[in-house]
Amino acid sequence: NNEFGFDYLRDNMVRSTDEMVQRKHHYAMVDEVDSVLIDDARTPLIISGPVPQGSEEQEYMALRPDVERLIAAQRKLATQYLADARRLFAEGKTGYQEGEAGMALLRAYRALPKYRPLIKFLSEEGVKVTLQKAENFYMQEQSKNMHLVDEELYFTIDEKNRNVELTDHGAEFLSRGTDDNDFFVMPDIASEMVEIQNNDTLNAEEKEEAKTKLSQDFAIKSKRLHSISQLLKAYTL
Repeated sequence: NNEFGFDYLRDNMVRSTDEMVQRKHHYAMVDEVDSVLIDDARTPLIISGPVPQGSEEQEYMALRPDVERLIAAQRKLATQYLADARRLFAEGKTGYQEGEAGMALLRAYRALPKYRPLIKFLSEEGVKVTLQKAENFYMQEQSKNMHLVDEELYFTIDEKNRNVELTDHGAEFLSRGTDDNDFFVMPDIASEMVEIQNNDTLNAEEKEEAKTKLSQDFAIKSKRLHSISQLLKAYTL
């Protein structure tokens, strides 16, 4: 029983019929198959076969060119911020306000923390301390001023928490390549629901249809933005 079962499992993982041990069976009787294949199993073999391409994978493939275009644009920003940080640091402007090295450095870091030229620059004396001071300043009071750092970025990367978030600027950038200017922009579902409900030109049935359409649009865009976020993580973290 054991060998018959495991031969079957192994045959489902080969790439050619020439590698198979068993051939076609008219029928098979295996006593206590659960015990043979599960309880007595010592090797993590599984019955494998071709997996049909799901809608999620198709969406990833469709969005991949957009994400690569977005990352290329972000890399240009990171390169510019790093150049600004080098210049300002050399001039002794090591503060964290606009026009100072700390701000430019933090923007480059929030843009692409694993950018090799940035990592190399951070190894120079005093540079990492400047970055940490800037980060500590903008992280205080629940990061209430972090938007000043992030507003020009297409997406932000929180390396410590392994989180990537598309900004409004990034959503607009991606939408330019589509026929729908709001293709990557989430609707304000709460206010739009209220607007539909208060629309006296619609009857009850039309209001329900409009609400359903809005909810569907919200769900589709949520999934799309989640896919974008996952792809960005894969490329940048």
